[in-house]
Formats: sequence, C-alpha cells, structure tokens
Amino acid sequence: MLTPTVSRRLLAVILLVVAPGFVHAQEASMGAQARFAAPPPPEAPEVINRGSNGQATLRATRVPSLKIDGRLDEDVYRTVKSISDFVQTIPDNGKPATQKTEAWVFFDDKNLYISGRCFDTRPPEKWLANEMRRDVGTAQDDFGIGLDTFHDRQNGYQFYTNALGRRTEQEITNEKQVNADYNPVWVVRTARFEGGWTVEIAIPFKSLRYAAGRHQEWGLQIRRTLRDRNEWAFITPLPISMLTTGNLKQSTFPTLVGLETPAGGSKLELKPYVTSSIVTDRLARPPYSNDLKGDGGLDLKYGVTQNITVDVTARTDVAQVEADDQQVNLTRFNIQFPEKREFFLEGQNLFTPASVGSGTPNLFYSRQIGLQAGRVIPIQLGTRVQGKVGRTAFGAMNIFTGDEAVSGARDTAFTIGRVKRDVFRRSSIGVLATNRSSSLRQPGRSSAMIGIDGAFGFFQNLTITTLYAKSTAPKVASSNDTYGAQYAYSHDRYGLTAGYLYVAKGFTPEVGFVARDDLRQTTVSGRFSPRPKSIPKVLQFSWTGSETYTANAANLLRTRVENAGFDVTLKNTQSAGVDITHTHDILERTFQIVSAVGIPAGAYDYTTFGGNYTFAPAKRVSGTISGTTGSFYGGTDRSTTYGGRVVVTPQFAVEPNVTFRWTDLPRGSFTTQQYRARVLYSFTPLMFLSGLVQYNTNSHIVSTNLRLRWEYRPGSELFLAYNDERTADNPLAAVQGLRNRTLAFKVNRFVRF
Repeated sequence: MLTPTVSRRLLAVILLVVAPGFVHAQEASMGAQARFAAPPPPEAPEVINRGSNGQATLRATRVPSLKIDGRLDEDVYRTVKSISDFVQTIPDNGKPATQKTEAWVFFDDKNLYISGRCFDTRPPEKWLANEMRRDVGTAQDDFGIGLDTFHDRQNGYQFYTNALGRRTEQEITNEKQVNADYNPVWVVRTARFEGGWTVEIAIPFKSLRYAAGRHQEWGLQIRRTLRDRNEWAFITPLPISMLTTGNLKQSTFPTLVGLETPAGGSKLELKPYVTSSIVTDRLARPPYSNDLKGDGGLDLKYGVTQNITVDVTARTDVAQVEADDQQVNLTRFNIQFPEKREFFLEGQNLFTPASVGSGTPNLFYSRQIGLQAGRVIPIQLGTRVQGKVGRTAFGAMNIFTGDEAVSGARDTAFTIGRVKRDVFRRSSIGVLATNRSSSLRQPGRSSAMIGIDGAFGFFQNLTITTLYAKSTAPKVASSNDTYGAQYAYSHDRYGLTAGYLYVAKGFTPEVGFVARDDLRQTTVSGRFSPRPKSIPKVLQFSWTGSETYTANAANLLRTRVENAGFDVTLKNTQSAGVDITHTHDILERTFQIVSAVGIPAGAYDYTTFGGNYTFAPAKRVSGTISGTTGSFYGGTDRSTTYGGRVVVTPQFAVEPNVTFRWTDLPRGSFTTQQYRARVLYSFTPLMFLSGLVQYNTNSHIVSTNLRLRWEYRPGSELFLAYNDERTADNPLAAVQGLRNRTLAFKVNRFVRF
C-alpha cells in the first residue's frame, strides 16, 4: 500500500515528467506498427527496397560458397549490389552516417554470410580497435548484425566484431534481456584497405534456431559504430529513444527474404573433454597436497528438429572458468554472483522470468546447482531440452549433483521447467517451476516453487511487467509467496518508472535467490533528459529523481531512500554526474557491519553525496572514477573507486579496479580496501592469456587466477589454468596461509555431424 507521502510524490512525478511528453508519445506510438511495416521485396538485381515509412526489405543472395578471409575480393562483391546509406540514431538522429558502409547478405547450403566494407576517412590511429578477446564488452568501433530468426519481433541474436576480428555474440529475449554468454560456433575474418577495413562473417545454420521450413523470412538489422563521436548508425532510421539498442529491437528490424535453409533433420554435436590437474586443498577433510587427478566427460547436443534441441552434460568440469570477482558487502543483505559455467549459459534468458524492479527475487539462480558454502559440488549428469514451436517457447532441465564433505552437500536432483508464450505484438507470459530433491531448510524433504510472469510491450516506449510465485518452504508468516508489477515509460526526453513488490517473510525458492524478504516495496522514479542544441559538445543532460519505500509484510516502515541526480554526456562519450541520497533505515536488531563493529538497533537518517566521471573509451586510459561522502548510521562514511582499462598495445591491456572506504561509527572505525587487477594479452582473436589478482580487507583473502584459452579450431578449445587462494593481513604477505591451489589442463574437441 502506498503511503500518503509516496502517493503525492508519485502523482507529482507523473504530472511533471509524463504530462509534457504524453501527447507526443501517443502520436508517435499510434503509428508504430505502420511505421515499421515492411515494404514489398526488392526485385532483382536490387537487394534492398526502402519504403516511404523508412523501413526496408532486404534480399539474400545465394552463392556456391564463400572463402572467409576478410578481403572481399570475390566476384560476388562486384556483381551483387550492396546495402548502404546507413542512418544515424545518435548523435544526429535521422542524418546520414558520417562514414560510408557497404554490406552484403549471402547464403549457401551450410552458412549465412554477412560481409561489410567499412570506409573510414580518419587515420587508423584514431580507430578504436584495441581488443581481440571474445565476449569482452569494452567500447570499440564495430560492425554488427541483429537476427530475428523466428521473425517473432521479440527475440533473436546479435553478432559483432571490430577491425581486429574480435567476436562478440548475444542472445536477446523480449527485446531487452541480453544473454552475453551465448557462444555459438561462427567465423569472422577482417582485413584493411587504404581508407577503411573489411569484414566477412559466416554463421552456420546449425548454430542458429529458426522455424521449420526451407524458405525463411527473418528480421535482419546491421549497425556500424564510431565510438570517438558516439555514433551509432543502422540500415533504417530509428527513434532516438533507442539510443544504442537498435540491434536489440527486433520489432524494428528490416525483413530479410529469399533465404533458403537446409532441409530439416536431426543434427548431433559432441564435445568430449579430458582434464588433468594438480590440487592442494587445506580445507578438505582430510586436507591434501599436490594430488594428481585426471578425468573426462562429455557434452552432447542433439537437434530433434530445426528448433528443438536436447543437451546432455556428463561429469561436468569447470576448471577453465575464471574466478569470481571478490565483493565487499557492507549491507545486511545477500549479493548475487554471475553464472560463468557453459552448460547453464545457453538459453538462460528462457529460464529467466520478467523482473519487476530492484530487489525482485531470482526464481531460478543456476549457481544454486553445483555450488554450496563456497565449495564446488560435482555435477554428475545434466540434461536439458528447449525449443520453440509457433509462438510457444519451452525448456526443461534435470541436473544430478553429488555429495561434498566440507559443505555438507548431499546427492541432489534439480528440476526446472519453463513455458513462455508470445502474445500480442511485443508481449509474453510464462510459467516457471523448480524442484530441489534435498532441501537445505527441510532435511529429508524436497523443496518446490512455481511462478507466473508477464512482460507486455506497448508501442515502442512503454513496458509493464508482472510476477507471482509461491514456494513450498515452511511458512514463517502468513504466506510464502512473492508478487509485483512494474510500469516503465522510457522516451528519449522523459522517463517514468513505478513499481510494487511484495516478498513474504521466509519466501525461499531453493533453486533461486532472494536478496531481501519480508518486504512491501514501492518504487517511483522520473527522468528529464533534454538534448541541448545550443551546446555543440553536449549530447544530453539528464535530471533524475526517485523514491523507494520499503515496509515489512505488516506494513511497518523499514527503509525509505530518496535520490536526486544530474548527469551530462558529451558527444565524445565522456560523462559526469552528481547525486544526493537520503536514507531513513530502521534496524530491528544489531547489525554487525564488520566483525569488530556493530550498529545498534534503532532508526537512522543519513545523507550521502556522490560524484563520478567517465573517461572517453578512445583514450589509452579509460574507465570511471567515483566518490561518495556523507553521514552513515550515526557516523560518517567516505569512499573512492576507480575501475577502468589501460591499453598498452592493441594486444596488451591492464584493467585495474581499486576501492577505498573510510567508515567512522560510534562503536568503532574501520577502513575497507579492495584491489583487483586483470592483465590481458591476446596473441590472436582465438588465443589469449589473462591473469586476475584480488584482495580485500574484509575477507583477508588473496586470490590469483591465470588462464590461457586457445580455440584451436571452431568450437574446440584448450585451457591451462592456475588458481591460488591464500589468507593474509595484506597483499604483500600472501606467501603465507595457503587455502587451496590448482594447476589444471583441459582440452575439448567439438565434432558436428
């Protein structure tokens, strides 16, 4: 229930933020479907037909084959017309791109080919191309494509690369959920010419999922970015409100016709692996040193049809996975770490229900499987089936894990099922069910959860999400469920978000994650973001304001947070911002913020001032520096953080991250320090060496992770990894206190039939 104060402020935000732009938004949205309707297919030899609404239909051209070397010297590049005349979304919406791009779409019996000639009048030293590693999100000048293979205008993939041949691929769900860990087999090669660079991409049809039938109609968008001036250009004009997300908005994609895919039929992919390691574990029972181990396993993928696949993993090994980034948690709530294991990454968006804002419980959190109390639990066998038939997507997983002495883990079976149905033009509803055969909270019993969610997209700027879930965990209060809804209106100039979330005390999805239970949370935020034409170097100003009101299930106030901020973004991508946050927090019991300092129960009011500055990514030294200062639980708190990237050469970079926090409270003072440095060297786009060293004063643990990754053929990889974890009072004393150490070698071989 909204309090009178929140209700009045919500009404004020609606009047001040939404009302001035509502008429404009309605006019723009009323014709959204007509605006992105595809014109008739182009007639040969034309490969693109642009409609009066600015939308386009593209035609793919069949070729006998194509040599992927990045040079664009085959005859087809002279005989087949190119797709050109790209249009800026930002910074100068609707104007022609400042650099010319030519693109081609080809196919044969095995692959889809996308090629591009990226003209660039700038000297090469001005190009932003200094990263070769796969799946790394650093800002680069790039050439990328978006695919909507089911042509459902909601889901798809995007692939992009830079002048060095870096590969990045992502799976997109509901036009906004991004699975950045999607790693299909595909090939890209680049080359340079006087006045620019060229690219050839080959994506095997077997790496994609699409509807049944030989003759296909897909959505296809192509983008070109120039990061020094923050320019994002696409085949078709897009609303400025989309900013950099044009390749994620399948509802706006041009239509691709003329594509013929291979005849339907089963396909089989195998990835057997072998591993060898030398392990020391002082925490094991009993502890052991320099234990030589060897193992093997298998990942299998079977294509039942073009759009339904079955995956099997046996004796899963994750020796190649990079260590988690250490976190310093000075709150009284749990924090969530990202998934990094390959089996759980593909298709993870399907198993992720809609979010209704900050604090939404994660109903399926895959790190509950194979990890417990900081220990790795052996995964003996895992199976997964997923696919899409018509407008219905579905998936199911069954994972069996073994026991582990230190954590007390028992043999456990995890079952997850998900069905999601596309409705209307840009909306979906879904059901998720999970079960854990051996409950952590109820020994000897299983633990289940079921939830239903909806994501509804109206026009181009309005989304509404809903969620309800119930668990079988024993009731601590009157219920064991969660529910909520969020309204989000996001126009370029105006924005408004309003949401409500309820989480019962003791709500426990044991294959999920809950940061905070026993709450009724109401959130409202507004944004005003003009683009000043009279200030040439400024891209956009942004004023924001928000309030989060959190009560417990009995409607007694527990936390209220009010925030106001101002940000400015320059056309060269530099940005700066300031904000002020006031917090009213009621502690029901003493909170031990660090081991030697506690905060007594009671009501607290404190105010924090913050600022940040982000360097242009085109610089050798980039990143963000930020700081805060203010009152904190009856005392004071100050912090400063730098996280960024230092480019030494296009192949060698260092990514430092340092945080210092000084906290002075009535019951004691303490300083928190966190150091993290990642060192990267790329031999080629298919081979790189990385090192990660971390330390923080809360855990007094120094961890080191070194990893060599070589993709020696498409889909087949070799890893050499070293992990070391020690306790120490400071990083320089890390020669003492060994906890565990592993040197591991792993090689797999990808075979596709």
